[in-house]
Amino acid sequence: MDDRIIIIFGYEMDNPVRMYQDNSSAIWLATHDGAFNKNKHTLIKRAYIREKINNKTIMPIYRETEKMPADMLTKSMNRKY
Repeated sequence: MDDRIIIIFGYEMDNPVRMYQDNSSAIWLATHDGAFNKNKHTLIKRAYIREKINNKTIMPIYRETEKMPADMLTKSMNRKY
């Protein structure tokens, strides 16, 4: 069974879903293979994400923190006086 909810709702996916990320290290870890001492606890999650990247289900893209629209509602913003 396909686990993509968009497929479950009956829509077709021609292109990978763009996943914007402001952490370039997270993108690097998701796209490169290897085990590293300080992040062994993320191996299962990274394997899942790497599988989705290799299957062209998602495509991680770097975006600066200031340009992340989701952050507006989750992080405190500085006031301009």
